[in-house]
Amino acid sequence: LCRAYLDALKLKNFSPVTLDRRLSLLNAFLQWAGDRGLSRPSEVTKPILERYQRWLFAYRKPNGDPLSWASQINYLSPLRTWFKWLAKNNHIPFNPASE
Repeated sequence: LCRAYLDALKLKNFSPVTLDRRLSLLNAFLQWAGDRGLSRPSEVTKPILERYQRWLFAYRKPNGDPLSWASQINYLSPLRTWFKWLAKNNHIPFNPASE
């Protein structure tokens, strides 16, 4: 579904750089979710997204610095549009990122 979402963005003339960046950020979330036993978008709820947000807040880069607010927003923004696309295309019953 991630690939189908990116294909839909490609049809809207998103640049290859933007598509690569979105894929990277979505993969970061998918890895995080997979580490917690979540394998389908329908398993993601608002509390799970809030957990991911808290994890980003607590995450430390290799040099020990936290992620900047802008970086945290960059990680979360593609999730909002991806879940919106999933709900709009009936892949999930509701958008857990709508708020």
